[in-house]
Amino acid sequence: MVSDDEETDEPILISDDEEEEEEVDIDFAEATQTSLTRLLRDQLVKLCEARGLEVGGTKPQLAKALLDWVRHQVMLRV
Repeated sequence: MVSDDEETDEPILISDDEEEEEEVDIDFAEATQTSLTRLLRDQLVKLCEARGLEVGGTKPQLAKALLDWVRHQVMLRV
């Protein structure tokens, strides 16, 4: 028996149900509310997290937050 403090050399099994996460490469210059809403919610959440945005809400809300962030970034460059 192995205590909780000891490590084992046994591999950790991952179920077949877990999908490999794909990185999302978005061209925000071409992004629209519709195109962003077509992404998986988890992908939208990762995009929001990477930009320090709130991650709660529906897919349309997350897409809007990303588009607002893009507009703000453009305004900062002007």
